[in-house]
Amino acid sequence: MLNEEDFKKQISTAIRKLRYEKKYSIEKLAELSETDYSSVNLIANGKQSPRSYTLYKIFHALGYNLLKDLNPKNQTRQDLEDNLLSSIAHLNEKELQDLIVFLKNFTLKQR
Repeated sequence: MLNEEDFKKQISTAIRKLRYEKKYSIEKLAELSETDYSSVNLIANGKQSPRSYTLYKIFHALGYNLLKDLNPKNQTRQDLEDNLLSSIAHLNEKELQDLIVFLKNFTLKQR
């Protein structure tokens, strides 16, 4: 089991990695997670242990479902749709255009 300092370090490393992949600033992550900037900043820098729901909101904003491994067989269609919509909402303009082209091609093949 991790001690609290190691936990904070691993959480901050994971947040930083996902944040860099998404090219999100701390400000953007705070906005998307509906969490105040100072809390996100402290958590992302390993200075504060997050409350569980705050941690959930931050990772959800980063497109990562913390709960998926706890009960993957009980994901509802709504959960899947919510995850998909969250992922789409975080796409940049180029990624969004590529998705639209893919979906148009996909639907044409299905006819």
